[in-house]
Formats: sequence, C-alpha cells, structure tokens
Amino acid sequence: MSGFKKLNSKEREVLIKQIQAFLQVFHLILCVVIFALIVGAICGNGWLYNMTEVTLYQDTEKFIGLWQTCTNVYDYGCPTESCVNSGSDVEDYIQATRAFLILATLPSIFAFIGGIGMLCSDRVKGQVSAICHIITGVFLLIGMSVYTAKVNEEDSFDLYKYSWSFAFGWVAFVLTLIAAVITFTFGAPKLPRIIIEFRE
Repeated sequence: MSGFKKLNSKEREVLIKQIQAFLQVFHLILCVVIFALIVGAICGNGWLYNMTEVTLYQDTEKFIGLWQTCTNVYDYGCPTESCVNSGSDVEDYIQATRAFLILATLPSIFAFIGGIGMLCSDRVKGQVSAICHIITGVFLLIGMSVYTAKVNEEDSFDLYKYSWSFAFGWVAFVLTLIAAVITFTFGAPKLPRIIIEFRE
C-alpha cells in the first residue's frame, strides 16, 4: 500500500495506462475464447448425452447436437459410430437455438475488431465493443434459454444429460457479460484511478 502513496501524478497516469493496456489485451483473449465457444456450441454434437447398457457386452452411447445425432455402439468394447444429419427437419426450438447462436457470432466478431481498434487508436471507444458484447449476450441468452426450457419440459429427455456443447453455450454467455463489463471501463480511466485511490 505504501508504494501507491509515493506515486506522483505522472506515475499514476502511467500506471493507469498499464492497467488499461492489460484489460485491452485480456479483452481480446476473451473475444477469441467467446467466439470459439460459440462455434463449438453450434457445431458440436454434445448438447445431450445418454449411455444405455443394451446387454452385458454391448453399450449404446448417444450424442444429440443441433445439426446431427451420433450413436456409438460398443460391442465387446469395440466402438461403431453412426451419425444422422438433422437438416432442416427439426423442431422449432432447435431452429430457434440455431438461429440465435449463429446471430451471436456476428457481434462477437465486431467486438473483437473493436478491441483491436482500441489498441491501435484512442478514437475507438470501449463502449462500442461493450454494446457488441451485450448484443451477443442477448442472442446467447435467448437461444440457450429456449433450448434449456424445452428439454427440461420434455419427458423423452429424462434419461439424457447435458453435455459439453451445451456447457460451451452457457460459458460463452457468462464470459460475454464479463467482457462487456471490462470494455465499459475503456475510453476514460476512471476505474483504474478509483482502484489506485482506494488502495491509498
């Protein structure tokens, strides 16, 4: 704490810029992670998972995704995989989930571009990326909520468990909120200044 008290105004400004630079780099990393998670959720088959023991020597493993359903049959420990594409002949809630997750990729890309702009120029404000993150979060929330609500009310899914692709979607939503909060601190160094003054 005593180290902060010895900082003069110029040193404070330097420290504030360093904090902002760290947040900007961290924001870019978050953007890449968020985009990767959204794409993983869209393309992955691990939305729902079920393992059924058919016989003593045969198990059936089933993964349900937004675009296809894959079944692994383990006969004496040897797996045989078969996948069936869903195409457009799916229920409305899956169509809605697909649409909103695909829409979420677009503002997440713009948020990344805005993050690069903030590193390259002071004219680009953090609020631009923050708005993109909020739009991404809204699309993710709607898509994930529609899917979650429908699956929870369907008795046919009682034997299924949520899997990794489903988790990717919700984790992406949480990280999007974090990224929005971070980018709202850009443009004016108020938050870093408040932190420094509080430490004193």
